[in-house]
Amino acid sequence: MFLLVGIWLSFPAKAPAQVSTATINGTVHDSSGAVIPGASVVLHNIAQNVDRTVTTNDVGYYVIENINPGSYTLSVSKQGFTTAQQSDITLVVNQTATFNMTLSPGVVTQVVTVAAHAAALEASTAELGVAIVKTEVNDLPLNGRNFTQLLNLTPGVSTVNVSQNSSGQGGIWSTPVGTFTYPAVNGQTNRSDLFYVDGINDQGSFGSTYVVAPIVDDIQEFKVQSHNDDPSYGGALGGGSSTR
Repeated sequence: MFLLVGIWLSFPAKAPAQVSTATINGTVHDSSGAVIPGASVVLHNIAQNVDRTVTTNDVGYYVIENINPGSYTLSVSKQGFTTAQQSDITLVVNQTATFNMTLSPGVVTQVVTVAAHAAALEASTAELGVAIVKTEVNDLPLNGRNFTQLLNLTPGVSTVNVSQNSSGQGGIWSTPVGTFTYPAVNGQTNRSDLFYVDGINDQGSFGSTYVVAPIVDDIQEFKVQSHNDDPSYGGALGGGSSTR
């Protein structure tokens, strides 16, 4: 089991790593269920008015990586078929979302729009996790404004307080102001966690907690995830936090 705790700060990273961005993938079929190779897939960033375009491969599969979290629309087109469009897509930090699209025979000028929210299931990965967005970060009361208290909002996460991280013991975990959560994820120990900030490893060399605590006001969103089989996160058995 693995825990990844990620935080994404409000200022942009010059070279964002995969742990602070999102990925989408899927397969394009026709109305009979046959795959459509060579279809054009366009991901449109609503806020920035920027497009990312890829083409389906020989088995109709596409993937778009390193996507900044935000609101998007997805459209798929191919000569001889109507254009299919998925609207109201919200991608969060370190999410892998799958959108399978179906094209019907027709002309490209015809557009079939499907309104949908962000995919609830990440069908392409085995990871378990929940993204905590800016509204929750800003509105929930925190004793001492330490972000680790928000980790308990994720199912499977529980606080483990021992002498190592209790105040007044003189240990390296006794310095935080206010309440500090030392989380255990899905039954793993509280020393089996990994922390990333904007895709950069923020893991302490001793203790399995962060080195630099993100400022709460700068956090756009973060995700705590576990059961991740991606080798990028092989440094921990419990969970990981990715912060943006």
